[in-house]
Amino acid sequence: MRIVKSYKEKGGKLVEIYLTIDRDCIIREFQITGDFFAYPPEKVDYLKNLLIDQYIRDVLFMTKLEELISNITWVGVSASTLLKIISEILREGASSCVKK
Repeated sequence: MRIVKSYKEKGGKLVEIYLTIDRDCIIREFQITGDFFAYPPEKVDYLKNLLIDQYIRDVLFMTKLEELISNITWVGVSASTLLKIISEILREGASSCVKK
């Protein structure tokens, strides 16, 4: 299952998040793209790698996610907005999963 969320904050930049989960509810793809900036960019890659190959319901309760997003300097989108969008896409993915 692939889910895409797009959001443009008023006066801000476009953010798109891609999430792909397999039939076992494991995250196989997670991408954050758009015309915003993030410093340092390596932390965005770290965020992506943190989520890949994780059971989606476990990620919903990952406190490290909020901490990591807050420790990145975002230009064109706020950390709180980004966290909200990521939480929404993860919840949507998790709601379609049934643990086997």
